[in-house]
Amino acid sequence: MGRTIVDITVTNALEPSSSVQSRALVDTGASALVLPESWKDKLGPFERAYRRPTVLGDRRVFEADYYGPVRLDILGFEPVHCDAMFLDLAPEGGSYLPILGYVPLQSAGAAVDMLNHQLLKVPLDLRSVGD
Repeated sequence: MGRTIVDITVTNALEPSSSVQSRALVDTGASALVLPESWKDKLGPFERAYRRPTVLGDRRVFEADYYGPVRLDILGFEPVHCDAMFLDLAPEGGSYLPILGYVPLQSAGAAVDMLNHQLLKVPLDLRSVGD
């Protein structure tokens, strides 16, 4: 197994002058966009969008606050708007690596090419919606 890392820009949709560029870890086991807690002040101010029980990779469950909206630009894909969870992430190699989950990936029309560790453009599949 390898890792898929992509370039992203996250912008406060209500304050377009506030943005952060970074590389992000694509994690299809995660659902949300997870950003370092330290970015909240850089991107803010935000209102809390909602609170939801959230399970971490180590199976800890806690009530997470989601904020937004943010504009997410994944290099090579159309920008999308979504909410983000800010979490105290551990730095990797001296910098923070945000987590890009499957909900924003699907919204952007991105699928993971596991062989080449990159994102592919895929159409949004709405066939089951009309059934």
